[in-house]
Amino acid sequence: MSNGDIKFKLFRNGDEVIFHNLETEEEIPARLAWVRPLTGFGKEVSVLDAKKKRELVMLPHPEHPDPATRKIIAEELQKRYFLPKITQVIKTETQLGNRYWEVNTDCGRRRFILKSASSNVTWVSQDRCIIKDVTGNCYEIVSLAGLDPHSRKEAEKVL
Repeated sequence: MSNGDIKFKLFRNGDEVIFHNLETEEEIPARLAWVRPLTGFGKEVSVLDAKKKRELVMLPHPEHPDPATRKIIAEELQKRYFLPKITQVIKTETQLGNRYWEVNTDCGRRRFILKSASSNVTWVSQDRCIIKDVTGNCYEIVSLAGLDPHSRKEAEKVL
Protein backbone atom coordinates (compact mmCIF):
# COMPACT_ATOMS: atom_id res chain seq x y z
CA MET A 1 0.00 0.00 0.00
CA SER A 2 1.26 3.49 -0.64
CA ASN A 3 0.50 6.71 1.18
CA GLY A 4 -1.90 7.71 -1.62
CA ASP A 5 -4.23 4.83 -0.76
CA ILE A 6 -4.99 5.71 2.86
CA LYS A 7 -5.44 9.01 4.67
CA PHE A 8 -4.13 8.61 8.21
CA LYS A 9 -2.58 10.24 11.26
CA LEU A 10 -0.43 8.86 14.04
CA PHE A 11 -0.82 9.72 17.71
CA ARG A 12 0.49 8.41 21.01
CA ASN A 13 -1.43 6.61 23.70
CA GLY A 14 1.16 6.44 26.49
CA ASP A 15 4.20 4.67 25.00
CA GLU A 16 2.15 3.17 22.18
CA VAL A 17 1.88 4.64 18.67
CA ILE A 18 -1.65 4.50 17.25
CA PHE A 19 -2.43 4.50 13.50
CA HIS A 20 -5.72 6.34 12.90
CA ASN A 21 -7.32 5.67 9.51
CA LEU A 22 -9.15 8.92 8.73
CA GLU A 23 -11.53 7.22 6.28
CA THR A 24 -12.73 4.30 8.43
CA GLU A 25 -11.92 5.82 11.87
CA GLU A 26 -10.15 2.55 12.71
CA GLU A 27 -7.37 2.84 15.29
CA ILE A 28 -4.59 0.25 15.37
CA PRO A 29 -1.43 0.02 17.52
CA ALA A 30 1.47 0.53 15.11
CA ARG A 31 5.23 0.45 14.77
CA LEU A 32 7.44 2.02 12.11
CA ALA A 33 10.34 0.56 10.14
CA TRP A 34 12.57 1.54 7.25
CA VAL A 35 11.68 -0.66 4.27
CA ARG A 36 15.40 -1.15 3.47
CA PRO A 37 17.30 -0.17 6.64
CA LEU A 38 20.79 -0.72 5.21
CA THR A 39 20.56 0.13 1.53
CA GLY A 40 17.62 2.54 1.50
CA PHE A 41 18.01 4.23 4.88
CA GLY A 42 16.09 7.51 4.87
CA LYS A 43 13.72 6.57 2.07
CA GLU A 44 10.59 4.38 2.28
CA VAL A 45 8.94 3.87 5.67
CA SER A 46 6.54 1.08 6.49
CA VAL A 47 3.81 1.60 9.09
CA LEU A 48 3.02 -1.83 10.50
CA ASP A 49 0.22 -3.26 12.61
CA ALA A 50 2.09 -3.86 15.89
CA LYS A 51 0.11 -7.01 16.68
CA LYS A 52 -0.51 -8.69 13.32
CA LYS A 53 2.81 -7.59 11.76
CA ARG A 54 1.09 -6.60 8.51
CA GLU A 55 1.78 -3.41 6.64
CA LEU A 56 -0.85 -0.71 7.07
CA VAL A 57 0.73 1.84 4.76
CA MET A 58 4.04 2.41 2.99
CA LEU A 59 5.36 5.94 2.74
CA PRO A 60 7.77 6.63 -0.15
CA HIS A 61 9.62 9.02 2.20
CA PRO A 62 9.22 9.86 5.92
CA GLU A 63 7.36 13.12 5.25
CA HIS A 64 3.70 13.51 6.19
CA PRO A 65 1.43 16.57 5.84
CA ASP A 66 0.45 16.51 9.53
CA PRO A 67 3.30 17.95 11.71
CA ALA A 68 2.38 15.82 14.75
CA THR A 69 2.48 12.63 12.65
CA ARG A 70 5.75 13.72 11.03
CA LYS A 71 7.25 14.22 14.51
CA ILE A 72 6.15 10.75 15.68
CA ILE A 73 7.61 9.16 12.54
CA ALA A 74 10.98 10.85 13.16
CA GLU A 75 11.03 9.97 16.88
CA GLU A 76 10.09 6.33 16.36
CA LEU A 77 12.59 5.75 13.56
CA GLN A 78 15.38 7.40 15.56
CA LYS A 79 14.55 5.24 18.59
CA ARG A 80 14.32 2.02 16.55
CA TYR A 81 17.47 2.60 14.53
CA PHE A 82 19.77 4.07 17.16
CA LEU A 83 23.18 3.35 15.62
CA PRO A 84 26.27 4.82 17.29
CA LYS A 85 29.13 5.42 14.87
CA ILE A 86 32.56 4.15 15.93
CA THR A 87 35.00 7.04 15.64
CA GLN A 88 38.01 5.41 17.32
CA VAL A 89 38.95 1.84 18.29
CA ILE A 90 40.93 2.03 21.50
CA LYS A 91 41.53 -1.68 22.01
CA THR A 92 40.34 -5.07 20.78
CA GLU A 93 41.23 -8.54 21.97
CA THR A 94 40.07 -12.08 21.40
CA GLN A 95 39.49 -14.56 24.22
CA LEU A 96 37.87 -17.98 23.79
CA GLY A 97 36.40 -16.94 20.45
CA ASN A 98 34.82 -13.73 21.78
CA ARG A 99 36.03 -10.39 20.45
CA TYR A 100 36.18 -7.64 23.06
CA TRP A 101 36.00 -4.04 21.82
CA GLU A 102 36.68 -0.76 23.57
CA VAL A 103 35.70 2.15 21.34
CA ASN A 104 34.77 5.82 21.19
CA THR A 105 31.54 6.54 19.34
CA ASP A 106 29.60 9.66 18.47
CA CYS A 107 27.56 8.80 21.60
CA GLY A 108 30.54 8.33 23.95
CA ARG A 109 32.89 5.55 25.03
CA ARG A 110 31.56 1.99 24.79
CA ARG A 111 32.73 -1.54 25.53
CA PHE A 112 31.06 -4.48 23.87
CA ILE A 113 31.56 -8.13 22.93
CA LEU A 114 31.29 -9.51 19.40
CA LYS A 115 30.61 -13.26 19.33
CA SER A 116 31.11 -14.15 15.67
CA ALA A 117 32.28 -11.74 13.02
CA SER A 118 30.93 -13.93 10.22
CA SER A 119 27.34 -13.78 11.48
CA ASN A 120 27.28 -10.48 13.42
CA VAL A 121 29.07 -8.10 11.07
CA THR A 122 27.14 -6.86 8.04
CA TRP A 123 29.30 -5.33 5.32
CA VAL A 124 27.22 -2.61 3.67
CA SER A 125 30.11 -1.88 1.31
CA GLN A 126 33.77 -2.94 1.16
CA ASP A 127 34.58 -0.16 3.62
CA ARG A 128 31.43 0.25 5.77
CA CYS A 129 30.02 -2.25 8.27
CA ILE A 130 27.42 -2.67 10.99
CA ILE A 131 28.50 -4.66 14.07
CA LYS A 132 25.92 -6.37 16.31
CA ASP A 133 27.13 -7.17 19.82
CA VAL A 134 26.06 -10.08 22.06
CA THR A 135 23.24 -8.04 23.63
CA GLY A 136 21.79 -6.94 20.27
CA ASN A 137 23.20 -3.40 20.20
CA CYS A 138 24.50 -2.26 16.83
CA TYR A 139 27.46 -0.02 15.99
CA GLU A 140 28.55 1.37 12.64
CA ILE A 141 32.00 1.83 11.18
CA VAL A 142 31.23 4.37 8.46
CA SER A 143 34.62 3.92 6.79
CA LEU A 144 37.27 1.45 7.90
CA ALA A 145 39.79 3.31 5.74
CA GLY A 146 38.71 6.58 7.35
CA LEU A 147 39.72 5.46 10.85
CA ASP A 148 43.10 6.50 12.23
CA PRO A 149 45.87 3.88 11.64
CA HIS A 150 45.75 2.47 15.21
CA SER A 151 41.94 2.14 15.12
CA ARG A 152 42.00 0.48 11.70
CA LYS A 153 44.67 -2.04 12.84
CA GLU A 154 42.68 -2.89 16.01
CA ALA A 155 39.43 -3.32 14.08
CA GLU A 156 41.01 -5.46 11.36
CA LYS A 157 42.41 -7.84 14.03
CA VAL A 158 38.91 -8.94 15.01
CA LEU A 159 36.83 -8.39 11.88
